[in-house]
Amino acid sequence: MTGSFTVQQHWPVRFGILLTDPAQRYAVKTVVSECGYEVTHCSDTHLAHVTKNCHGEVNIWLTSQTIPCGMQYGMRHGKQRDSLAQIEQVFIEEVPTLATAEFRAWKQFFKLRLEHIVHNYQRNAGNIPAKDVWLLAASTGGLTAVKQFLSQVKPTMGVGFVYAQHIEVEQAGQLVKTVERNSQWRAEMANTGRFAAEGYVTIIPPEEKVSIGKDGVLGITGESWSGRYKPSIDGICVELATYYQQCSGMIVFTGMGDDGVAGSKTIKDRGGNVWVQSPQTCTAPALPEGVIAYGEYDFSASIDELSCRFNTHMSTERRATVSDRSQ
Repeated sequence: MTGSFTVQQHWPVRFGILLTDPAQRYAVKTVVSECGYEVTHCSDTHLAHVTKNCHGEVNIWLTSQTIPCGMQYGMRHGKQRDSLAQIEQVFIEEVPTLATAEFRAWKQFFKLRLEHIVHNYQRNAGNIPAKDVWLLAASTGGLTAVKQFLSQVKPTMGVGFVYAQHIEVEQAGQLVKTVERNSQWRAEMANTGRFAAEGYVTIIPPEEKVSIGKDGVLGITGESWSGRYKPSIDGICVELATYYQQCSGMIVFTGMGDDGVAGSKTIKDRGGNVWVQSPQTCTAPALPEGVIAYGEYDFSASIDELSCRFNTHMSTERRATVSDRSQ
């Protein structure tokens, strides 16, 4: 799914290129630049020497040089975490002549490989923003329902969750442990300067309102949520729908009250999806019933059906995105 919002597709990544052959250097630099990344170093200098002099200036090194085991271990496993440098070996036997069909095919292949390298770097660095963000909205009985759902949903490239659960302040921190203990997803409390990250479930705190800035960065405003529900499902729906638009979504689980009814309309108005747990499978059916009766939604189903459909939906979206990029 490709939205009309201006979310960064990646944080700034700076490349260093160390290749002996000038034609290879030019070709690789051209592709890296076309993909929108900055090349801060390009030479045939030896890796061990240049990394000492480019501290902090390069995030990812592309080189065909042999990486010493000690250096490889240090760069990948935290001895230079402040620079977040990552070394990738690029083996290129021959770069086809420019402006030929063979070169175009090679360039397309290398762009896909480059995307994979950047994606792995950003995942390891913990700072890849999700492109599709879905709100998990729940109240009474919601923790059990959400836990069951997440245990059946596989982390997918580009997808992140925001979790709004009506809960007491002192219990909110337990949600992080519960999510990580019972699913493949990582979890964290929403914090200023962070964002809804790929592969993460971001927990919305009940005591303070969370905003989403124009660049997608989360902010803890210091203000209380308006209304009687904390956190406000309707309130976070406004933030998500405004920024992510058709790349936003909400799944309404078991709960009491009507928080989420107005939010469902907000998300649908911006082109997002709203799914609802079937009331007959809920511990407390009032919240799903309210969305079905007075809000807007796409379909209602059991938790097992919701999780199965979500996996299929996101897998289809991912294939469509890759297909669009390859054209």
